Amino acid sequence: MSPTKLQKRDIAELRKLEKAGRLNKEDVVKAAANPKNPLHRHFTWNDSKCGILYRLDESLALIESYKLEIVVDDVVVEPPMYVRDPSKAGNEAGHIALTKLQQDRRLALLALKSEAQRVRSSLERAHNIAIAVGLKEELDEMLSDVLVRAERLLKAA
Repeated sequence: MSPTKLQKRDIAELRKLEKAGRLNKEDVVKAAANPKNPLHRHFTWNDSKCGILYRLDESLALIESYKLEIVVDDVVVEPPMYVRDPSKAGNEAGHIALTKLQQDRRLALLALKSEAQRVRSSLERAHNIAIAVGLKEELDEMLSDVLVRAERLLKAA
């Protein structure tokens, strides 16, 4: 899908901010602070609103920071204490306790499906990057190695 005119303008502005091909978020915010900058429209400039948004980000980081310790068949795993609530719409915020999912198989399956979709998206992204930078064979080799190791672990368990 081709970028729109606005997206092309944004991309050009981001390219201007690159230093030796690298880009950092501080430089983007600094440039976008100018109301005439094309990137300006992507930011919330009302400081009281930004404070709330920042605290929401901090809240999310806090929620996602805690882990459980569960022993299954003498194997200790540390899954997150909370995961994205699969009953929420994509644009709706919300997490659910893993202990709650242990009691509801339908929700647990939905949560697992969502996790698998994220893995798939990450693999698709890695695949696209590998093709773009000429490293597809190397990625295929890494993924093959991961599958072999996973199989070994399953046999050892």
